[in-house]
Amino acid sequence: FTFEAGNKYVGQFKNSYFDGQGTYILANGDKYVGRWKGGKTNGQGSYTLKNGDKYVGQWKNGKKHGQGSMTFANGKIETGIWQEGIMSNQ
Repeated sequence: FTFEAGNKYVGQFKNSYFDGQGTYILANGDKYVGRWKGGKTNGQGSYTLKNGDKYVGQWKNGKKHGQGSMTFANGKIETGIWQEGIMSNQ
């Protein structure tokens, strides 16, 4: 994520970076709640888009990475392993 006007972060910092537990709310209505390391999403977290789609799972270096589940606003659910932001299996 890049910090832009209208976005809001509430959480822990370390060396001027988002680091630890935090919530990031984007001006467009999207929201991330979870772990950060060095200013990037890292560890367990959830990302909810303003359209209602939601990812809950592991993150690494700012991308979905590891076990996770994507629930779409229409009710469809995809669960699997993510690699560098892309689901690699279901």
